[in-house]
Amino acid sequence: MNKKSSIVYIVSFFIICTVPVLLMPFVKNDESGENRKLSSMPSIISENGGINLNWASEFETYLSEHFAFREKLVTADSLIKSAVFRTSSNEKVICGKNGWLYLSETADDYTAENTMSARKINNTAKTLSLVQEYVQNKGSRFIFMTAPNKNTVYPENMPSRYIKTGNSSNLEMLSEKLDEYSVNQLDLVSIFKSQDSVLYHTRDSHWTN
Repeated sequence: MNKKSSIVYIVSFFIICTVPVLLMPFVKNDESGENRKLSSMPSIISENGGINLNWASEFETYLSEHFAFREKLVTADSLIKSAVFRTSSNEKVICGKNGWLYLSETADDYTAENTMSARKINNTAKTLSLVQEYVQNKGSRFIFMTAPNKNTVYPENMPSRYIKTGNSSNLEMLSEKLDEYSVNQLDLVSIFKSQDSVLYHTRDSHWTN
């Protein structure tokens, strides 16, 4: 890189860094997009008339929240990570194939890692059998149902880096143990997989209907 190119690069970098700050008084970020109230400009003088010792951290928060074009930059960052790197800017979200999103907290159950111990599975099944016995003694019928995770019903769009261990999932182990205790249960996994229509939103973890 020659001297002229270096100068252009430095000047461009300086402009990119300073323009959003200089435009802060003129470009307002929408609080509705943040879903929270943005902080106000902090005062160096505290309410009791002394020096505000938290001014530096409060100003840092104010600057980050009121940074010009912040919403657009955050959105752009999210889109780039999703489209190019197949990752999410939200640690609670897994970017799957074909635009599908999954909850990160379901990853271990999907791969059958860090599953419940055999003792916990047995205790859960035993408790449910006691609940069923109580309900039946009252003249009613008890049926246990578990809503399956999105990636249990539609695993084909999970990222390839999530490799199943071959072990049984929590739901599979519990279902087997419930059969041993003769607990009535409804297998939603099989029912959902047999449906022609997609039952989960592509970019959400909720059911479509």
